Amino acid sequence: MIRLLQPQLRFRVSIKISRFFAKSAFQLPAPHEWYASARAVKRRVIFHCGPTNSGKTYSALEALRKSPSGIYCGPLRLMASEVSERLNGLGLPTNLLTGQEVVSVPTARHIACTVEMAPLSEAIHCAVVDEAQLLGDSQRGWAFTRAFLGLPAAELHVCGSPSLLPLCLRLAEACGDDVETREYDRLAPLEIGGSGRDSPRFVDGRWLGLRRGDCLIAFSRRRLFELKREIDSTTPHRTSIIYGGLPPDARREQARLFNQSQGADEAKLVQEAEEAFNEEPPPVVDDPKANDYGVLVASDAVGMGLNLSIGRVIFTSLHKFDGEQQRTLTTAEAKQVAGRAGRFGSPHPIGYATATSKRDLTILKTLLGTRDAPQPRAGLFPTLDQLKRFYQQQQQQLRQQRRRRGYEFSSELVLSELFEAFEAAAQVESRDYFMCDLEDAAAAASLIDHVNLSLRDRYTHCLAPLNPDDPVQASWFVHYATQLARVHAHAIEEEGEEYDDDEDVDDGDVENSDNSSFDNVYNDVEVDYDEDGGTEEKSATRKASRYFVPLGFSEAPPTGSTTRLRVPKTPKQVATLESKHAVVDLWLWLAQRFPHAYRDEDITRARKLQEHLSNMVEKGLQAITVRDNGERGQSARNVGELVEATQRRRRNGAAVEEWQEERRDARRERRVGSRGKSLRKKGR
Repeated sequence: MIRLLQPQLRFRVSIKISRFFAKSAFQLPAPHEWYASARAVKRRVIFHCGPTNSGKTYSALEALRKSPSGIYCGPLRLMASEVSERLNGLGLPTNLLTGQEVVSVPTARHIACTVEMAPLSEAIHCAVVDEAQLLGDSQRGWAFTRAFLGLPAAELHVCGSPSLLPLCLRLAEACGDDVETREYDRLAPLEIGGSGRDSPRFVDGRWLGLRRGDCLIAFSRRRLFELKREIDSTTPHRTSIIYGGLPPDARREQARLFNQSQGADEAKLVQEAEEAFNEEPPPVVDDPKANDYGVLVASDAVGMGLNLSIGRVIFTSLHKFDGEQQRTLTTAEAKQVAGRAGRFGSPHPIGYATATSKRDLTILKTLLGTRDAPQPRAGLFPTLDQLKRFYQQQQQQLRQQRRRRGYEFSSELVLSELFEAFEAAAQVESRDYFMCDLEDAAAAASLIDHVNLSLRDRYTHCLAPLNPDDPVQASWFVHYATQLARVHAHAIEEEGEEYDDDEDVDDGDVENSDNSSFDNVYNDVEVDYDEDGGTEEKSATRKASRYFVPLGFSEAPPTGSTTRLRVPKTPKQVATLESKHAVVDLWLWLAQRFPHAYRDEDITRARKLQEHLSNMVEKGLQAITVRDNGERGQSARNVGELVEATQRRRRNGAAVEEWQEERRDARRERRVGSRGKSLRKKGR
């Protein structure tokens, strides 16, 4: 593990070279000129502007459903999958396209995809870009900018918050598009505040004032499991839990448990909420016989991607760690999460948002009452061709800087250094754009700088869904890249096939090559608009060879009822399974980009393993509780001990794990003391 992580450590301790390259800027052409196919189409951009739960996405999807061909682009796999299922259920054949999965439906001329996977090669009638305000995100904004500028659609429906409108108008004007704006209001009112006995509060080690339909918001995984433990042990409710690290299937199952506890049918929730706006919403359901997963604890991941029947959003904190510092939520973040409360046609026709402390409630009222600041700029990510031209322009300076940093690199291009230098030197003609944070891409590149892969292959690996700070994911990432290099080496030896795509780029060919290399990363997994879905043709592209990239670990259940994986009993064990699920996710993502190096039977096995890991995580989430349904009549003595322990942990500021470690240390000291006492008696 240490050997595999050395490149990452080398990157982390390297000297920043921003000041060195700031003197020699690299000028990029206007981003809207990167997409010749889209500029050849006279587009009509329809901006659906409104808050959460206002029906803007529904209106855009109605236009997509009525069009002869089209694409839906969402920020999450869950959202793309939901749209695909909905449109197919309405009798409209729709393909599903995500980074890890392609589901082709015969005769389909519509696609539901994650925004990074949006195909830009063929003209279509209608396209929908959902949650478009994320084009200002420092990590993923480039994908939304690419979709906005590059989709060759006659009608482009853009759904987002009102803060996006000024930037949307400027980008559309630069593209020469016609613009129409449609404004929406919330279908269910949202009320802020709450006081008295019904307000949620933590008193004497117990949660009071909670009711079915509540969603408690926290911004750390540890705090979420603490909340789950406290609520499960001191209230009649059981809790569902949702956060960003959960596998998508487990997230969906937790949402289903929560919705069913209130008599809400998840499959019909969207349809009921978006039908006939003038119909009277149903009354609140309070059936004591219903499933009792009536309270949800969640991070801000609940802000999008799941249809939840939430009655009240309760902020346990308004501060989150953003990777660099602890900060207060922005106005947009607070509105996105609070807006999940209340949904037209659900058991909660009126939404409520509150906080557990008076100080946070005051801040919340200010945030929700403040108008969003306009979205200033749209994110960009460098294409491979841009990186090549930058290297050709700056290679002499790069070599000098490399020697100054004390590294003994070969003369080959080092992608991790190139990302760092490009971020410092790149400049765009328009002020409406910014370069997204390339730190994670550079960290991923540094992990495989020593692997004998072509520049294009290394660049593709840097776009993979990877958390470079997770040692498990990082080590398997290096392993898969190394195995791919061996596959290519064996193919060259046995078949004479060459996989090196590092051809030179003409410095003058700026307009035609800026975006082509980026889209080539996704060409092998695009779904064509053909009559038969093209599934057999795509499977046939996998070349016959004796060498493949193996999955590497096998924890799938063997034949029979026995399983090699145990149900996790602690949050730490759940996190371990989540990391393994992320590794399988990474393998499937790479399998879509390098089909010649991955076997179809291994892909099938990987999907089964991924499903099994999701099931184990889901079972673990249900098992991690102080008591099950049969223990609700526990004695007052046990409750008192739990209350005292909770108060002690809160006073000391210790986490659950630290508190348990203290208890283990105390028991160890008692055993040592008893042993010493026995030895002294024997000595006498």
